[in-house]
Amino acid sequence: MGKIKILSTKNLDQDLKNLFNKNKYELWEHDFIKIETTNFTFPNHDESWIFFSKNSVKSIFSNKTAKNFSFKRIYCVGGNTKSLLSKYGQSVFKSYNSSAELANYIINFSNKEKFILCRGNLKNDDFSESFDSNNIDLKELVVYKNLSNSKTINEAFDSIMFYSPSGIKSFLENNNINDSNCICIGKTTAKFAAMHSSKVLFCQTPTIKNVIEKTIKLYDA
Repeated sequence: MGKIKILSTKNLDQDLKNLFNKNKYELWEHDFIKIETTNFTFPNHDESWIFFSKNSVKSIFSNKTAKNFSFKRIYCVGGNTKSLLSKYGQSVFKSYNSSAELANYIINFSNKEKFILCRGNLKNDDFSESFDSNNIDLKELVVYKNLSNSKTINEAFDSIMFYSPSGIKSFLENNNINDSNCICIGKTTAKFAAMHSSKVLFCQTPTIKNVIEKTIKLYDA
């Protein structure tokens, strides 16, 4: 019996690659998304900030002003985002596993605050509309771009690991999912994957490691 073929739609750190038993799995990788920091003006804002991802954190702190700025209150999505903010010396007030959970908390408990959302060029309409419909002050700052970096891969995979809807879009530019399992980092990505496949799984806690562990669990003897 041949090895189980897995495709990661982003390149993995070596410690994450090591989770795959080389005798059992054949791991393929490609960064289907490129991240490019935008030219943005650091805002004069002394209230609350929201970060959706590590990319938004990296982009903000690439701005010299941010390095000496005192962030009053920070909300974020994901443990990895929180960890990176901590590395930059920032304290996170609230962190949730999804933007929907974060929005729900803010609507119920922090709706009088004024927010700046640091995000990529792909807008999360559900998040924005939930603030608008509840009359919560939200300004959105695009600090990076998701750019397609698609590549044709003429292979059939047992499972494909997806980390964002934009990653799925980029993959589909030159490839088909066919009969592969789609292992998704979270509900938003899974919702988009379900438009193209009936074999979709997602992680309750959105981390790359959890995507890998969920993939491996599929093939546990």
